[in-house]
Amino acid sequence: MRRQLSQVHLVLVITFGLYMAYTNLAAATPLRDYIMIYMCLGELILVLPTLIYILLKKQKVSDYLRIIPAGTDNLKLSAVVLLCAYPVVVVINMISMIFVENPVEGVMPQVLEWGLLPALFAMAFLPLPAVAEEILCRGLLYGSYRECSVWRGALVSALVFALMHLNLNQFSYTLFLGIIFALVREATGSLTASMFMHFLMNGFNVALNYFVSIRFPEMAGEQQEAVPYAQYLTESGQTTSALTGAILLGLLFLVLTFVVIYRTFHLNEKSFKAVLFSGKGGRLADVWLLLFLAFAIWLTARNTIFL
Repeated sequence: MRRQLSQVHLVLVITFGLYMAYTNLAAATPLRDYIMIYMCLGELILVLPTLIYILLKKQKVSDYLRIIPAGTDNLKLSAVVLLCAYPVVVVINMISMIFVENPVEGVMPQVLEWGLLPALFAMAFLPLPAVAEEILCRGLLYGSYRECSVWRGALVSALVFALMHLNLNQFSYTLFLGIIFALVREATGSLTASMFMHFLMNGFNVALNYFVSIRFPEMAGEQQEAVPYAQYLTESGQTTSALTGAILLGLLFLVLTFVVIYRTFHLNEKSFKAVLFSGKGGRLADVWLLLFLAFAIWLTARNTIFL
C-alpha cells in the first residue's frame, strides 16, 4: 500500500508540475485570450498522467477509477445533495470575500459575454472540467486513500482539490465540496455520481451569474471588481445582520446536506458511520505529497489578494 500511495503522489506531483508549466507558458502567449481552448488543454493536462499511470499498471480505466453507472436513484439523491450544499458554498464564498478577492469575478464576465448557452457549454456541459478533476481527485487519490481510511481519504483528497485552485477564496468552498463529492462517491460506489455533481455545480454557477448580471447589471464587470465585498457590507450597514443570517442559513443547509448523504448511504445498504471510519489504517502522507502541499500552499498564498 505504501508503494502504491508513493506512486499515486508522484503522479500528482508530475500532474501539478505539468499544469503549472502549461499555465505559465500560456500566460506568455495569446492562448490565454482563447478561454475555451485554454481551459480544455489545461483539463487534459490534469488527467493525462493519471490515465497513463493506470494504463502502465495494465488496469482497465473504468474499473480502476470506478467509472460505472450510479443508477437513477443515486443520481437523483446526488442532485439533491448538491442543491443542499450549494447555499453552503455561497455562504462560505461570501464570508471569504470579506477577507480576500474573488478571482472568478475577473473571468466570469468574459465567459458570460458569449451568452448563456455557450457559457453553460464551456463551463458545465463540456465534460472536461468535471471529468478531469474528478478522475484525479476522487478517482486516483481518494480511490487509493480509502483503503487506509475513508474519512482521512475524503479530507486529504479534498485538500488537494482545494489547493489546486491556487487561491484562498476558491480554497474555502472547494475544500467543503471536495469532502461532499468524496462522500457521495463512497456512498454510491461510483465516480459517475461525483462527476454529475461537479457538472451541476459548474452549471449552477454559470446560470446564477448570468441571471444576476441581467437582473443587476451594476453588480457585473468592472464595477463589481472595483468594490470589495467587505466595503459594500460596511457602507450599506449590513455587516452584522448579513453575516448572521448567512451563517444561520449555511448551518441549516449543511445539516440538510449530511441528512441527504446519510440517506444515500442507506439507499445503497451501507452504514454511514461504519463506512466513514473503515480502512486498514496507515499513513497517507509521504515525501511526494508533502512536496505538493508545500508548493501549492506557497502558490496559494502568493496568488491570493487580501483585502
